[in-house]
Amino acid sequence: MTGARNARGPAAALLAALLLLAATDAAAQRSSPFYRLSTSASSVTEGGSVTLRISCDSSQGGNCASALSTDPSADPTIHISISGPANHGATLSGNTFTVTEGGSGNWNAVSPAELTISVSAAATNAAGDRTLTISGTGARPGCPVNNSCNYWSITGEDPSPADITLQIIDPDTPRLPVTLTLAPTTINESGAGNSTTVTASVATAPSSDLTITVSAAAVSPAVAADFALSGTTLTIASGQTSSTGTVTITAADDNMDEPDKQVTVTGTPDLVAYSAGAATLTITDDDGPPGLAVSKRAVSTTEAAGAGRTDEFTV
Repeated sequence: MTGARNARGPAAALLAALLLLAATDAAAQRSSPFYRLSTSASSVTEGGSVTLRISCDSSQGGNCASALSTDPSADPTIHISISGPANHGATLSGNTFTVTEGGSGNWNAVSPAELTISVSAAATNAAGDRTLTISGTGARPGCPVNNSCNYWSITGEDPSPADITLQIIDPDTPRLPVTLTLAPTTINESGAGNSTTVTASVATAPSSDLTITVSAAAVSPAVAADFALSGTTLTIASGQTSSTGTVTITAADDNMDEPDKQVTVTGTPDLVAYSAGAATLTITDDDGPPGLAVSKRAVSTTEAAGAGRTDEFTV
């Protein structure tokens, strides 16, 4: 039994050494800069463009303010590529970000500050919405991409996978309608009945939660101060056709006689397959026209030669 225990001793020591090495390597990678790709918008319509940025992300366990364990022989570069059939008509203004240490161990100085992704107004493949894949690969000179010898990582919204995506919108693709409803459609300027509730509905239930951001705009001569919007988000849950959430519009009272006012209510769905229509709210003015009343205080006067005469009137 003693010999068996001794035989296991070297194996146990080797295992412990390997575990320690792995833990040390993992700690080193966590303490090194960790980079995230992001776009200025999650989608772009044909003919439009978005900006692409890369930044150090300390939330992933990386230390953006510390130098690498071994300084690189040259500033590391991060190569950017896009993919999809014919790149879905998209082009990049450049394909490289260069990260510099800045002389103080701070590895979040990036040049250029951003790249531009432009999408042709003419579809280069089958019509319809499509998804562009954006990838980043980078390494310190002399090290393989994402190898532990360089401690550089590229990430999207999660540590894995590294890619992020951009939705390209075809404006000719029909959208599923979202109907906005006001209850009621006409409200008073003051008192009871001076507010309306906004709800949303669809004929085709979404396969994932659909969020509609509601906004309201005054129609001239009305102004923004004529009403108040409370709440801005409505949600239609996956598999449902009507919204939850509370959005209300309340009229603001004034003392001016003016025409009834109108407010245009619109919605922006977060799923590109849907498009929201507009609804119109009418605010009924409750102020009457200004009046002028005149009454005479003195009912009689005496006429005298050479003397002034005064009558008093109340307006």
